[in-house]
Amino acid sequence: MEHFTLEGKVRQRKGYVRTNNTLPYPEDRLLFILYYLKNYPLQEAMAASFGMTQSQVSTWVQRLSSLLEKALNKQDCLPVRKGEQLRKALSKEHSVIIDGTERTIQRPSDQEVQKDYYSGKKRVILSRTT
Repeated sequence: MEHFTLEGKVRQRKGYVRTNNTLPYPEDRLLFILYYLKNYPLQEAMAASFGMTQSQVSTWVQRLSSLLEKALNKQDCLPVRKGEQLRKALSKEHSVIIDGTERTIQRPSDQEVQKDYYSGKKRVILSRTT
């Protein structure tokens, strides 16, 4: 913010934080973008929560998401999703956090090949009580 405007243009003079800025502190900006990325609320809801207009929310989201990505990339902390990227990350780190969320996949139509993709978690056992 000190060197660039919200539009990404180089500042002609030293940047300063306005007293009426809706997100005056870096902590506020971090909370804003992390809340948006975690919950993906409507921009109108974000505007109401943070006291700004929908267009301001859109501008802040665009700017802060790119800044967050650059910061995470600089620290080499971007999340990985591909197997090869994960192996590379695991080889150089002492500890990692893995998101084990189960996601749906397109299962093959062949019965034998389907067994390889079945997790066993969806099995429902019905019992009768007499």
